[in-house]
Amino acid sequence: MWFIFWGRLNFPLVSGVNPMKNSLMSRLKTLSLPIATLLATWAATPVQAQNTNFTASIAKTFRQSRATQASFRGGSFDVALRDGSVVYQAGCSDAEFFNPSTSCPLGSTGFTVFGRFDASPDPEPFLSVSQVTTAFSVEPALPDSVFLGAAPFSRLPRPLYGFTDNSVGLFYNLFEPANLREYKVSSYRFSRGYLADELTRMNQELVPGSYFFKFPKLKNPSVPITIATTIRALPDGYAKVNNQFSGVRFDTGLGFDSDGFMRVSFNRPTTFRWSGLGTNLVNPNVDRLYISIRYLLDPSNPLSETTKFRPNPVTGELEGPASLFPGFVSGSDPRILLPSPFTNFFNIPPIFPLGSTGVVELELNRNLASNAAIYDMSSRLYQIPIRFVNSYSDYANRSFGTNRRKIGLTEDFDGDRVNNMTEWVLNTRAQDASSVPIQPVPGLIPGGPVVPPTVPPTTTPTFFGILARKPVGYFPDVVGVLQRSTSVAPAPDVWVDMVSDANWTVIDDGKTIGIVSKTGTAALPTLPPGTAGHKYRWRVALTGL
Repeated sequence: MWFIFWGRLNFPLVSGVNPMKNSLMSRLKTLSLPIATLLATWAATPVQAQNTNFTASIAKTFRQSRATQASFRGGSFDVALRDGSVVYQAGCSDAEFFNPSTSCPLGSTGFTVFGRFDASPDPEPFLSVSQVTTAFSVEPALPDSVFLGAAPFSRLPRPLYGFTDNSVGLFYNLFEPANLREYKVSSYRFSRGYLADELTRMNQELVPGSYFFKFPKLKNPSVPITIATTIRALPDGYAKVNNQFSGVRFDTGLGFDSDGFMRVSFNRPTTFRWSGLGTNLVNPNVDRLYISIRYLLDPSNPLSETTKFRPNPVTGELEGPASLFPGFVSGSDPRILLPSPFTNFFNIPPIFPLGSTGVVELELNRNLASNAAIYDMSSRLYQIPIRFVNSYSDYANRSFGTNRRKIGLTEDFDGDRVNNMTEWVLNTRAQDASSVPIQPVPGLIPGGPVVPPTVPPTTTPTFFGILARKPVGYFPDVVGVLQRSTSVAPAPDVWVDMVSDANWTVIDDGKTIGIVSKTGTAALPTLPPGTAGHKYRWRVALTGL
């Protein structure tokens, strides 16, 4: 696998700066004087200029947890410069000189003098390099000489230092002594982070406009050169600003659960809709909009961080990059590019397990060039946590069609003495009197491997009793209770909630409910004596009733 350590750069003329007040314009012109001279030099060597790149970006993440407000999750101000390039083969590095081989056909063509490569945390000095272009304008390895010199009026400190150095120096080509020479690749990065409670500070410091950075000039580092980039506004998350709501907002779907997840149907296609991506801030020529459903690190917590990795069901190890939708693991970020940044809906197929959770994420990425090599790469993430639920309204629409008589949860549409809610949860047909729930009967339940597989592998013991999954992920919320009748015919059944006694142990781990016999042996559990005539049933009720 070959890696490229590269970039490209070109500087704007002073005339490209937006008009400003006279006092500030004078200062900006002074800062930008070296640019015209540098452009004249580059005009004669356009190939070298194409190997340099400068980007600046303002990134923010918002998560909507209710219908009317999106909370700020954090953000950053990021700057990166790369002057020069190196193409090398990953996995082909060594502490000593190595000759060409089948796996590394070039052998040791490069020797690292200083620095490191992004893809190799601790590379050996000898590398298999196929192509290299030296820095053209910026001196490497002088991070203390790099800073933000001027910016739009705001509370952002200036001069602003804190750049890190990722520059590299190497000799190339070791197999051609006559052509062997030293190459330098200049690379600097800066990142200023903002926490979830610092949106006000971020907005006060980072505003749209032109930002001017100083870098040490190649071979004459005491002379600074100026790089200017313009950052333009992007829409933020939905919030109330100056007594008026604005920003990007998701539809509320089936409403929100009490814990903050938006409900989404698991058994029919769902159309996600959003608003707030208007033409006043979004540009279809330079902005790209993506959609995905991300995994949550804690699937039960709508405020949990998202992850692009998923646990392997067999080994438990994280794989990725991956997303709940589109659901694949690959070397690139799994997301779907929408036709336009103005797209305001997307249809998700019913392919997700009942009760599963995730975060729908819209990702708005900007790639706005100030010229051929200077870019505004700002981005926004708009998120909403979702839970796939089994909605009674979906069941009623499928079951009853246009007949609106006796379709309430506690009504009995088909007259079989079982209400519609019970038939919905126990998966029978509420419109058919011959379809009624099969009541549970204690029996021998064999043990076996835990499903899904766990690490290390575990097994469940064989037992005599009843076991069922609890109704989780239903809307409205319901509870399932195991009841027992000990009445003897012809006396009518008297149903009471099942509790542990001398014969049975009631189990309820939040996911399953049932009873386990206390008689017999581990190898041969049996039905407790005197209980053969007992009857059992599942009682379904709305939560809280």
